[in-house]
Amino acid sequence: MKTLQKTPIPPRIRKARIATFLGFMMIGAMMYIWSTGVSVFRAQLGFSGEPGDGDFGLIALGVGVGSAAGALLVGRLLDSFGAKPVITVGALAYPLSIIPLGYVGGFWFALCFGTLLGLLRGALDTALNAHGVQVERFYQRSIMSGFVLFPRRFPAGHGLQLADRLLHRQRASPLHGAGHRHVDTGLCLQPLAAGQG
Repeated sequence: MKTLQKTPIPPRIRKARIATFLGFMMIGAMMYIWSTGVSVFRAQLGFSGEPGDGDFGLIALGVGVGSAAGALLVGRLLDSFGAKPVITVGALAYPLSIIPLGYVGGFWFALCFGTLLGLLRGALDTALNAHGVQVERFYQRSIMSGFVLFPRRFPAGHGLQLADRLLHRQRASPLHGAGHRHVDTGLCLQPLAAGQG
């Protein structure tokens, strides 16, 4: 019986795998922060009753439509520049896009930034999937399920949000500090994503 020898995985590919995993974890944590900040967000905008439900529903629809559009539009950027630069920009821009939602004062402002949040989320998710496929080719086995499934089951946002509340009790909205925390995560992803371009 012949045994196949496994090719050693270079360190840069291992770092690329970690970066992809952390990117998916950041997406999950950002959606967790958005979902736990909804009540404060609605109160801040004065959304109550059926009209408030309708207005918030339109903002949530904007996030969903933006996410679908981002997933579709990022393909050209991935073809032109590769996954690494797109992920680098997306990992910095996506967390920054939630910060203005902590300061919203009107429906249209919230709708525009909600759509931008969704657009960047969809683009980053698709870019991370493309990068994950590139990394998976080096491993010559299925590893994508670990990227996508684990971060959505592991609520990293719990610890991040608790730390933010303990350190910054004066904030009225959990969305104020959310982007700042995840920009740090985005900066950490840049050197790790050195695997594939």
